[in-house]
Amino acid sequence: MRSRRIRAQSGFSLVELTIVLGVSLVLLAVLTVVFVKSSQTRLEQEKSAEQIMKGRYAMEIISEDLRLAGFYGEFSNLPPRLLAQMPYPPTLPDPCDINPANLLKALPYAVQGYAAGNPRPPCLAAANHLPGTDVLVIRRAATTLLAPGSRATANDFYLQANAATAEIQRPATAVLLPNPNNPGRKADGSSATAIFKKDGATGADMRKYHVHIYFIAPCSVPANGGLDCNSSADDNGHPIPTLKRLELGPGGFTIVSLVEGIANLQIDYGLDENPASVDPSTQYPGDGSADRFVKDPARAPPPATPTFSNWENVVSAKVYILARNTKDSPGYIDGKSYTMGLAGYAPAANDAYRRHLHSALVRLTNPSSRREIPCVPPCL
Repeated sequence: MRSRRIRAQSGFSLVELTIVLGVSLVLLAVLTVVFVKSSQTRLEQEKSAEQIMKGRYAMEIISEDLRLAGFYGEFSNLPPRLLAQMPYPPTLPDPCDINPANLLKALPYAVQGYAAGNPRPPCLAAANHLPGTDVLVIRRAATTLLAPGSRATANDFYLQANAATAEIQRPATAVLLPNPNNPGRKADGSSATAIFKKDGATGADMRKYHVHIYFIAPCSVPANGGLDCNSSADDNGHPIPTLKRLELGPGGFTIVSLVEGIANLQIDYGLDENPASVDPSTQYPGDGSADRFVKDPARAPPPATPTFSNWENVVSAKVYILARNTKDSPGYIDGKSYTMGLAGYAPAANDAYRRHLHSALVRLTNPSSRREIPCVPPCL
């Protein structure tokens, strides 16, 4: 038999195995660092995108409402006609008032504001208002008509109007709105209203009536299921400043949360004051364009007695919204200050939240359009 030589098998030595494992660990560490950095970068980009999106969304909500401020259906010849029936109140209307007669008196004030440092609306609790931020009130009717024969909601608010007359109604029970069989019925269920269309027989159109009070709250979700922001436990221990608004409805005013991460709101109001004389074609002073911007129209320039009727001269608004991330960015410090219009600079927070300032100039279409002086031919 032939003898066979048995060869010894060769493999990695202990030194070689140690080197391979070391290189593998280094590569794994590098890949881990790259993955973590990439994840952190992606997370920060998502935070920035979310912050910008929320700021734009908040701006769009307020801007769209401002464009509709003072829309009262066919009832557009105000305040001259309305003032003939009821003079300006000696003080600004209470935006929290739910009396239909007082709501009607407030129609000339399409917008109303509370600059930082001024008293808040009485229905806005101090705990729900972030100090140093403005409060904005907008009054208008819905842009859609209530369908004839539809059922009105009990204790809700409706505007019925034609070109000459307006009335705010609040039905005590759910009732049918005007239809061909009862054209003169009001939303409150009573019959024989004096508000008709041009034919003098068909009841005037009805719309839902809105009063929106915008404000910045210190938190989004109060602790313990409450309504007021009152502790550091709000938002699971990390309070998030949030744009909210009080909405007029069947139960009075209720708080509606709109956009989280809105840290500041400031409004500058554009006043139409020139020409100062009343134009006979419009029955208004001015020409529909803002001549200057102020923080408080009632005190611009500061008179001995506040001129509350000056709010009627507001035809545009500059809106400043400061949005911030809802989560902090480790290692980041926001040391920037932000220009908030006539309110000046919002000081640096020096915290780990990223912020972005949004601003917009919004024309109040309805109040300004009523003041536009018609062109007399030949027009240039």
